[in-house]
Amino acid sequence: MAEELIRSAIEYLKFGFSVVPLNFKKPLVPWKDFQSQRLSEDEVRRWPSRFGDKLTGVGIVTGAISGGLGVLDFERGAKVDSFELPKTIEVDTGGGGKHFYYRLPRGVSIGNHIKFETLSDFKGEGGYVVAPPSLHESGMSYRWVNSPGEVALTELPEWAVKKFARVEKRENQTKTGTSVGFLGGVDEGSRNETATKIAGKLFGRFPPAEWEGAVWPIMEFWNSHNHPPLDPAELRSVFESIAKRASHATSDKVPITLSELMKETFPEASYIVGTLIPAEGLTIISGEGGVFKSLLAYYMALQVALGEYVFGRFKTNKSAVLIIDEDNGLRNLQNIFKRLIGGRELEPPIDLLVGTGDKISQQWAERILSLVQERSIGMVIVDSLFRLNPADENDAKGMADLMGHLKKFKDSGVALVLIHHNRKTGLKTFDSQEMRGSSVFRDAADSHLAVKRLKDKLPEVENGTVDAVLVTQTKNKLGREADPFEVTIVHRDGQVDLTFRTANVGERKVAEGKEFILGLLKDGRSNRQSIVSAGNKIAGASIMDKALKELLVSGQITMEKGAHNQSIYGLPDSF
Repeated sequence: MAEELIRSAIEYLKFGFSVVPLNFKKPLVPWKDFQSQRLSEDEVRRWPSRFGDKLTGVGIVTGAISGGLGVLDFERGAKVDSFELPKTIEVDTGGGGKHFYYRLPRGVSIGNHIKFETLSDFKGEGGYVVAPPSLHESGMSYRWVNSPGEVALTELPEWAVKKFARVEKRENQTKTGTSVGFLGGVDEGSRNETATKIAGKLFGRFPPAEWEGAVWPIMEFWNSHNHPPLDPAELRSVFESIAKRASHATSDKVPITLSELMKETFPEASYIVGTLIPAEGLTIISGEGGVFKSLLAYYMALQVALGEYVFGRFKTNKSAVLIIDEDNGLRNLQNIFKRLIGGRELEPPIDLLVGTGDKISQQWAERILSLVQERSIGMVIVDSLFRLNPADENDAKGMADLMGHLKKFKDSGVALVLIHHNRKTGLKTFDSQEMRGSSVFRDAADSHLAVKRLKDKLPEVENGTVDAVLVTQTKNKLGREADPFEVTIVHRDGQVDLTFRTANVGERKVAEGKEFILGLLKDGRSNRQSIVSAGNKIAGASIMDKALKELLVSGQITMEKGAHNQSIYGLPDSF
C-alpha cells in the first residue's frame, strides 16, 4: 500500500499537483504550508519511515499551487446527473461519491464552496481532496475513472464559474509599473482583509486631520467596486478600528485594554515569496562574499514581477519590484538579468535605482516610499545594506535609528529585502549572530535567510558549469521556519538556471565539521574533548565524532594516544 501511495504521489507532483500525506481524510502535516510550496520527490519518499502505519492516503491541494485546480466533490446520493459536467479527470471515492477535476479559467481564483447544493462541495483555493489509491473509511479505495494520464484536465464549466466566482478585474502592469488593480475591487472572501490593509496604508500616508475627509471617501469608492460591496456599517467598523490603532502609533501611547485588543481585526499573515519573504515585513539575506546573494535576490525579484514560482516550489504574490543597487553597477546588473531572462521577451515591472550614493535617512525613506506608492511597488530590494548605511554598524543607537527609517516600509505594507554580509569569523554556522553589525539587525528582521556556498557533490551538466548554495531560514516571525534547502545554479549558453534540491542536512553538517576541524588543527594538535567543545556551534558531539572518523579514514588527519589514553588529533605533518 505504502509503495503504491508513494509512486502515485510522485506522479501527481510530475503533473504539477501539490500533495500532502493523509491518515484517511486527515493531513499528517500542517498542510496549509503546501498551498504555497510543493514537496520534493525525496520528501515524499520519506513518508513511510516518517508516518508508518498512519499513512493511508495522499491528498492533492487544490488552487493555484496545483495549476489552478478546482474539484467538484459529490457525496453518495448527490444529484450528479443534474449538473452539466464535461468529460475530465474523474474519481470514484470508495464511499459512493464522485470527484470531478477541472482547471480554473485564466485570471479566475475561486475559494471553497461547501454545500453549494445538497451533498455537493467545490474545492478551490485553500482546499484539498483525497486522491487514489487512498484508503476510504469504508475499507474501499479511491480509484480513477479517468486518470490524469488518460484524459485532459478540462476547464471548469461556465455555470460553475458564474456560480462560484466574480472575477476580480485587474489591468496588466503598465511599463512604468503602475497598477490600477486597487480600484478594481475584490471578491467576497477577501473584502475585510483587503479593507484592513488599505486602511492601514492610507492612514500611514495621510495626517490624522485628513483621515475623515480623505481616507474615508477613498475607502467608500474602493468598496463600491467590490463584488459585492461590504455593508457600509461593516466597512465603517474596519475604518474606525484601524484608525484607532493608527492613532496610537502616531501620538503619545495610550493603554489599550485586553477586551479592546480581542475585538481588533487583523489580516492573516501573508508572504510575497512562499514562506520565505513576508509581504509586509523586513527580510535579511546574509552570507559571506561570493555566495550568490545578489543573484538569488534578483532572481526572486524577477519571479515576483512575473508572478511565477521561485525555484519551482515557492508561490509568489505578483507585484512590481524596486531594486536599489549600490554594489553592482548598471553593466553588471544588465549581465545578471540577461542571464536570468535568457531568450525570453519579457517586460517585467522592475524599476532600478543604481549607484546614487544615497544613504538611508528619514528623507530617503520618504522619497522611496513616494516612488513605491506612485508605481504600486510591493517589494523593495536593497543591495547592500553596508553601502547605504550612514553610521557605524556596531553602534546600537545609530542602528536603531536606521531600522526606524526602514520600519516605515513595513508600516506601508511593503516587503523590504536587505542584502547583508556576515562578519569574518572562523566559524561556519547559520546562526543569525553571524551577521555583521549590531544585534538590532537580527531583532528587527521578520525573516532571515542565511546563504552558504556548497563545493562538494555538485551535479554534472553538459556544456556548462554548476554552483550550489544551501539556504537556511533561521528566523520567521510569521510562522514555522522553512526546512533548509539547496539551490543548484547552472551556467550554460549565456543563461543561468536556478533549481530547488532537498538538503541533506546531516551530510552537510558533517562536511562543515570536517572543514572546521581542519582549520582548527592548522594551529596545532588537539584532543577530542577540545575539538568537540570548540565546534559546538557547528554541530553536536555525534556529528563532530563522525567528521573526525571520516577525516582519519581519508588520511587528512592522524591520531595518537596521549596521556591518560586521550586521543590526540593533528595534521599528518604535525606528529
